[in-house]
Amino acid sequence: METLEFALIVLACVIGSAVLCQVVRRASLPLVQIAVGAVVALLVPAVHDVAIPSELFLVLFIAPLLFDEARNTDPRELWENKGSILSLAVGLVLLTVLVVGFVLNWFVPSIPLAAAFACAAALAPTDAAAVGALASSVSLKRRQSTLLSGESLINDASGVVAFQFASAAALTGTFSALDAGGEFARLFFGGIAVGAFVGVAGRASLRLLRRRGYENTTINVLYEVFSPFFVFLLAEWLHTSGILAVVAAGLTMAERSQRLTSTAAAQRQLVSNGFWRIIVFLINSVVFVLLGMQLPQAFAPAIADHFSLPFVLAVVALVTALIVGCRFGWVLAMEGVYRLGRRRRRGRKLRKRPSRVETVQKNTPSPTPHLRRHRPHWRERIGSLLRNALTLTVGGPKGAVTLSIILTLPDTLADGSPFPERDLIVFLTASVILCTLLLADLLLPRLAPRPAEQSSEDELHRATVRVLESTLRELRVMLASDENAQYDPALRLTIARYGVRLACEREGASEDWRRKMGDLTHQVREARQQDEPIPYADEVDADALSIELDQIRHLQEHGEIALPIANQLRQRVYVLQMSLEE
Repeated sequence: METLEFALIVLACVIGSAVLCQVVRRASLPLVQIAVGAVVALLVPAVHDVAIPSELFLVLFIAPLLFDEARNTDPRELWENKGSILSLAVGLVLLTVLVVGFVLNWFVPSIPLAAAFACAAALAPTDAAAVGALASSVSLKRRQSTLLSGESLINDASGVVAFQFASAAALTGTFSALDAGGEFARLFFGGIAVGAFVGVAGRASLRLLRRRGYENTTINVLYEVFSPFFVFLLAEWLHTSGILAVVAAGLTMAERSQRLTSTAAAQRQLVSNGFWRIIVFLINSVVFVLLGMQLPQAFAPAIADHFSLPFVLAVVALVTALIVGCRFGWVLAMEGVYRLGRRRRRGRKLRKRPSRVETVQKNTPSPTPHLRRHRPHWRERIGSLLRNALTLTVGGPKGAVTLSIILTLPDTLADGSPFPERDLIVFLTASVILCTLLLADLLLPRLAPRPAEQSSEDELHRATVRVLESTLRELRVMLASDENAQYDPALRLTIARYGVRLACEREGASEDWRRKMGDLTHQVREARQQDEPIPYADEVDADALSIELDQIRHLQEHGEIALPIANQLRQRVYVLQMSLEE
């Protein structure tokens, strides 16, 4: 089958699964896409004739996914949780490789120990991006979301390095722990250095082009799309980690300033966010469809030789249980240490200065037990710890990185003989990916449910009201000050417009938001087209929108609104910025 025909079939599967998911609402989109891919592979056997090189798979799919995830990650939160993230991304990967590798080699002796380690290394990285696509009813805590996101950004490199050394040992029969450690350090720190350098240079070049007037929205979006591919290939050419280079470049190239200086800036942000949303959806969908196509292709050869179907399924269940068990034990210990350290730090702070309760008790002749702080029972603390650990365990399913890594297994050894049990390893890896996705889809909505009264629309509505209220307070403070009286007429008009927006949100009217904003924009245009235009109207409008963006950032940083809600609110501000300055 020609490559173009294969691409059209995959695209048709993506479109069909998106429509089917609207019919089968209980099933998440990734699972529907896997099922559609498996069905198409059974009905159209010619799709098996098209093979995507694993290196191309990494560049084409993994690089842009990680770049976009890094763009939307807060470096401050990553730094605050650096110890836990490195623990999951490095320590847990090594534990998984050792435990799963030894047990798999013991249970299936025909798989050499090095090949078993390679299989375990491929299964070590997580795909936290799959969690967002699995179920919209999940409500993760701020630390949980940060740990899962940061882990998925870093453990890809550690898993790839472990896989490369394990597969090389399987091919040559030799392994050196010292060489492996040095190679890991070179790939790890070298990749970060290359990505950070390219990211800083890229931001500087973009700013230079903008100041000279040579940059527009189309060039900006194309530059962003081109960046992950260039960074990945450059890092691999320099023999460093392309994955970590892409992550470092995404963190440094992201525009985190929330100040809008012009309509062009708002349009650039709006187009960039929309374009990346389409790219990420398409890539994730294609990966899950390809995973579904890989299952029937790997299943038949895996049991054709000397393995029965019950034995193969038992191996899948064993490896899945080992991966989940190792992750749960590691996360449980890590979170226990974290909470113990937090309690000790809190205790030291309380000993340094008297609390409000102690101050009240000193000034009160009799004790005030009603002011004592409620301390949860030890059973409540243990239950909360177990629930949090289980949420982080099932919240890290395997996905695109694991599939791309395992497909790099060579077909033959160095002497030309077939790679031992390659078909079984590929099928085992694909099946474990499916099992972890099923666990996340089934358990996450129960472990971290979104309250029934807090649907996404209700949460967006409440967040909008809070942002508008805080913005109005800032604007009224500006009006009350006598420093710049010449801005008062324009400021009163802006305050009135924000008051109308707040009233519409509080009433919960059913009108479409775009139509309401269109009416407001029309009123502003009429006011500006009067015989006596209001002075400084443009400057005040820009300041008000910047204040609104600052309030969104403040609420997000304090964990009061989730990142998806904050992004939707920013999108609205960008639309207003573009429409008000037309």
